[in-house]
This record gives sequence, structure tokens and C-alpha cells, in this order.
Amino acid sequence: LFPYDHARLMDTYIRQSHQDGKVSLAFETEVKNPKEDPVKLSYQVYDPTGELLYEGEEPSAAIEEPKLWWPNGLGDQPLYRVSVILESERDGRETKEYRIGLRTMEISQEEDQWGTEFAFKVNGKKMFAKGADYIPDDCFYPRITGEVLKRDVEAAVFANFNCLRIWGGGYYPSDEFYDLCDEYGILLWQDLMYACNIYDLTEEFTENIVAEARDNVARFRNHACLALICGNNEMETAWIDWKDMQGHAASLKRDYLLQFEY
Repeated sequence: LFPYDHARLMDTYIRQSHQDGKVSLAFETEVKNPKEDPVKLSYQVYDPTGELLYEGEEPSAAIEEPKLWWPNGLGDQPLYRVSVILESERDGRETKEYRIGLRTMEISQEEDQWGTEFAFKVNGKKMFAKGADYIPDDCFYPRITGEVLKRDVEAAVFANFNCLRIWGGGYYPSDEFYDLCDEYGILLWQDLMYACNIYDLTEEFTENIVAEARDNVARFRNHACLALICGNNEMETAWIDWKDMQGHAASLKRDYLLQFEY
């Protein structure tokens, strides 16, 4: 719990635009300011060697000679640092830092000889995804230490993986896991944490779903390793094919569509 009655720096969404060999960054920063104190927001951008590329109050920056981030086996993983600084006369200075990789990420769905492909396309280049399903290392979360996470990610690299899928039957990994995947070039297929079930959307549960999504998506959305966000684990195929999921009320199927499409 973080009680406060002053201006507080919240999350920043960093958008990238890649054009003509250059990358433009745009910063969308949330500030909670209960007393509407006068505040100043400023930004700093550092290249992977630590050189300052931009400093100012304009919520955007241009990178002229970008070093692109690539998945494991396709290139290097240079990471830029973005500092977001909030200053107020009453409360002083607060800073949040982000590491980002400059890259584009698309899902190619071009027609092929079988129908429509489904391929990761990074920096305009289609790649073959090689990886595994990542389930929690332990039922007791504090035992999943930084050493355990590093062992897992290094094992993925040793096996020539470039992708892991975060299983929707577990829980969201810690920030350290995403940092490691950024550093080692492991793309993440990120499930939301719903699996093999039928959910009855009460008003309270709906509010909880929205809060969970906002909290976690804001936490991992700036990471270079994030390839895509998937709604759940096996629930749609369960509605279609699993005997135990057949014959339920139409209102529950409606709730499924509301939960994942709306």
C-alpha cells in the first residue's frame, strides 16, 4: 500500500514509430496529483552504451541511428534506457526508469499453400518461433528467485529457443523475468491468467478482471520481449470440444465473449 497526498509519478507508455531507418519515441505518462500541485515532467533517453541522446520536457524523442533489438539467434539485444522525471516544488523529484528495445513486432497472416499463415515478423523479417511452454517453477512464489529465473532463461538460450509461452494456468512472472527475456532475446507469448474454466461475470468479478489486466499489461507492455498477449488457455477449444464444457447456459457463453472480446 502506498498512501500519498501529493503528486505521484505513475506509469509511462512508450510508443515506437519506425520510418526511414529512424525511430521516434512518444511518451504517455500518468501522474496522480490529488492537490493539483504545480509539477514538471521531463525525459532522458540513453543509448545502449550509456550516452545521453535526448533530454527535455517534450514527450517525444528521435533516434537517428537506432540499434535494433532482435530475438535470440537473429541478432543482438541492445537496450536503451528511458528516465521519466517528475519534479514539484513541494515534494521534490521522483524518477522511474525503463529499458526498451527498438523493434517492430507483427503477426503475419499472409495467404500460403495451406490457407493463412501465423508467423512472428520482427523488424520486417519473418521468423520461425522455437520454444516451449513456461509454467511456474514452484507453487510457492518466493522460491522462484532471480537465480531460478536466470537458469530458466539461460536454458532456453542453450536449447536455441527464441520464444516462450507464459501459460495461462499459472501466474504472471515477476519483473525480473521480463528483464531477463529482454537481455537474452526470448520473445514472450503472454497468456492472461484464465484457463480451462467457465467464468460467471458478476459485477464484482468484471471489475476485478479489468483491474488485473490494467495492472499487468501496464507492467510488461514496454518490454522488447513481449510478442503478443493471448486471452486465455484452452477455453475456446473447451467450449467447442470438451464434453464437460457442453450444455451450459447461453448466458455463460455470452460471458465468455464479453470477457475476452469486450
